[in-house]
Amino acid sequence: MASPLINVEVVFVSPEQQQLRAVRLAVGCTAAAAIEAAGMSNLWLNAAGEPLPLARFGRLISSEQVLGEGDRVEILRPLLADPKDQRHQRVRAAKRARRRQA
Repeated sequence: MASPLINVEVVFVSPEQQQLRAVRLAVGCTAAAAIEAAGMSNLWLNAAGEPLPLARFGRLISSEQVLGEGDRVEILRPLLADPKDQRHQRVRAAKRARRRQA
């Protein structure tokens, strides 16, 4: 008898591209196995050949995390800028704009 299968999505998003692939895997599969089955191993490694962090629905997981039905594995890329710094810059720009209008 064949082992039951689960449905899993693997996602990678960058400024240039978005990839989402649905795969069916055996129960008990890991995040690393899902990435391999989705054919996205090349996206998982950074320029230095080290694996990028992974998340399941926005929460960090290890590559050995066992997945369940309907899980979504997200390959996380490094942030280009710190979100806090970006917010501070927007606030300063808004204050300058208000001063010019006054």
